[in-house]
Amino acid sequence: MHDASECRKAISSIPNGLPAENHITSARDLAILARALIREFPEYDSYWHISSIRYGNRVMRNYNSLDRSLPGR
Repeated sequence: MHDASECRKAISSIPNGLPAENHITSARDLAILARALIREFPEYDSYWHISSIRYGNRVMRNYNSLDRSLPGR
């Protein structure tokens, strides 16, 4: 099992997360972080399954069909 502390490649020279020359984060790092969030904060489960959001007068729908079709959702 991995935890978020294993994100060894994630190097941040600036705290705001904006792109920097030596800022490196791999897809694996993001997957480890996402898994840790899901496991360690089950009370926020509804956030991981948002079907749409409203931004002003506009509704932006989540088109990820896997979110609706995978068992355990």
